[in-house]
Amino acid sequence: KATGKEVKELLLNAPVPEKSWQKWWTAVNKKLRMDPYIEVVGTSMKTYTLREEPEGPDEEFSRRFRAIRTLRGKLDTINQYLDQQGDKASEATLQAMADDLVSKASNSKAENEIVEAFFVISALSDKVKVNEDQLTRIIAPILVDLDRSVNALEGLKSVQLQTRWFEMMEQSLKNELANAYERLMIDGPDSIRDLVAKHVHETHEEDVFSRLFKKYRHNPREQAGLFIWCAKRLLAERELAEAEGTTRPTIVDQLIGLHEVLGYQTKTSKKEDSAELRAHMSLIRQILKRGNLRVLREILTETDTSSARSLWRTIETANIIEDRIRKEVHGYIIAHFPDVVSGGGDEGEAAEGPAAPMPTRLLCLESTLRRQKERLKKLKEVEIPKNTEEIETARQHGDLKENAEYHAAKEKQGVLHALTAQLTQEIANASAIPVGDFAEDQVGYGSLVEIAQDGRPRSITILGPWESDPDRQILSYESPLGKVLWGREVGDRFLFQAGEANSEIEILSLSPLKEAPSYEVAEGINA
Repeated sequence: KATGKEVKELLLNAPVPEKSWQKWWTAVNKKLRMDPYIEVVGTSMKTYTLREEPEGPDEEFSRRFRAIRTLRGKLDTINQYLDQQGDKASEATLQAMADDLVSKASNSKAENEIVEAFFVISALSDKVKVNEDQLTRIIAPILVDLDRSVNALEGLKSVQLQTRWFEMMEQSLKNELANAYERLMIDGPDSIRDLVAKHVHETHEEDVFSRLFKKYRHNPREQAGLFIWCAKRLLAERELAEAEGTTRPTIVDQLIGLHEVLGYQTKTSKKEDSAELRAHMSLIRQILKRGNLRVLREILTETDTSSARSLWRTIETANIIEDRIRKEVHGYIIAHFPDVVSGGGDEGEAAEGPAAPMPTRLLCLESTLRRQKERLKKLKEVEIPKNTEEIETARQHGDLKENAEYHAAKEKQGVLHALTAQLTQEIANASAIPVGDFAEDQVGYGSLVEIAQDGRPRSITILGPWESDPDRQILSYESPLGKVLWGREVGDRFLFQAGEANSEIEILSLSPLKEAPSYEVAEGINA
């Protein structure tokens, strides 16, 4: 045996320069730990022991396991040991590791790591002695708490562990689980969304999808992951899309547009921060190329004039989407909608064209701008600093190449910075319109418009893209109908192309809103 001081005296025959000392001793320690004939024990006061026989796999993993301080690192090490040794794993080594995991999990605050430790220890029950009561005491406080259960689920990286934990949540939380549907669907990943989908199908609560899809379908980039998952589901069957008040060609149009937005965001993000954005883009391409583009060709046959026109505009300006997809959409519209290609009969325009110039700035309510500024402030002062701490904490857990927490935190960093940049740009271009300045004599921002559409009365509120909510008849001035109403007066009549047919529109009455409507601003970047 030798102490660190004795090892240094044995190795050195001359002083080491002070600046090089720490680097030299760190390198020496690394070499000593890797030597199969040397056992290193201790932290600050290490003891070095020369072995008669080289260290075997069991001893090596035991030593590494003891040296690791974090629960995450211990879980990774025992999993590596089980993968490498399999049935040859020493029961004594496993028993020591299991006991250490129980102790570490009892004092941990990371719900996902506690749950993973629970599953790892449970899986060893046929090889080691496991105190079932102690395991239950570790897991029970999480399992009965909805927020902690969801935190654990979202932190698990293995789909198998996600499935097992979700099943335990179903049994423990029962009806309370419904309070987490929206969070789980928004946060994802898709493996968790699939679990929620299966659960709500069994409990006949499928309306949760309709609510979320309606909330985000007009602004898909607010929750890109959720929208892509919903789009994949709705593109599977025409009837599913129509039941949600949309069409499959419209969803394809939105996916291509979203792909362009995500591509732009990756260009404005650091390379290492854009992994999640690129993953979303890759999934969009996979969806559109299913069956070697056979599914896309089938969907395009459902295109009408209105959706063809929108698709044409999108594909003509798309710079990032793959050429195979572009050529497929491009070729179909050229072959079946030549009037759209030639520019005839633009959607939503009367014969005489727009009645007034469209705004060049982003118009919004004062309350909307205030909320968006609060959202930006929260991103800068709360979410980004918190994410920075998460990155630093994860960095301490060991090898960055195999550190799932670190990579997840870095991916989140890219999304947060992209959101911040986009929201900053939109706020800089925004102009808030006070309630007292809403348009009165002509259709404009803040107008309450009563129209007759083919003789049927309809009440429409004109606001901006941040406030758009078609389900409540609140239209953006940038929407097709909003554009052609803009600047018009009571008594005006014109034709508006809706789908394949023209609708006759007459403005019956016009008045400014007396107060701003109440609505929720989603936490994200609005289209």
